[in-house]
Amino acid sequence: MSFWNLSDGKTVEAQKDFDANPALEPMPDGTCAISALDSIKWEIKEFEGVSDELIEARWVVLDGEFKGRKVYHKIRILDSDTKKADKAKKMLAAIDANAGGELFANVTSRPTDEQLAMYLLGKPMITRYSVWSMNEKTGNWVSAVAPSNGAVTAPAHMSPATHVEPSYQTEDDIPF
Repeated sequence: MSFWNLSDGKTVEAQKDFDANPALEPMPDGTCAISALDSIKWEIKEFEGVSDELIEARWVVLDGEFKGRKVYHKIRILDSDTKKADKAKKMLAAIDANAGGELFANVTSRPTDEQLAMYLLGKPMITRYSVWSMNEKTGNWVSAVAPSNGAVTAPAHMSPATHVEPSYQTEDDIPF
């Protein structure tokens, strides 16, 4: 077997053009899915010459038509606009509540990256994805979270829980 063999046994073809990240169409506005965070940490982002410190989270869809899709979520709890900051804190608190409430119960000051990861990663919940559009680009953002009621568990690499085959919910089970 050659180094250049692909998983299907065929040999890769040398081509000058390759796109490892082809553009995906966003999930339809209002899509609800069982998802879990697989990454969360503090970041400093530059946008139009302004530094913005925020929590950057990455959700992965665990089940259904969009299984495996990843969506980035910027949680701006330090926003200078207090209404936006309050809304972001409420979102973080809701994520924590659906993850078991341990971050809120155990951390009273600004959470560290390690605390965010320990308490929030790999905890399945229902996420509602909305569509954003800016400068001729589109994508998804997380507009709501709700309890998954144990509908699916995260894969072992995301949390210490053992993976089980997913069970499916009806639209009546989704609280929004």
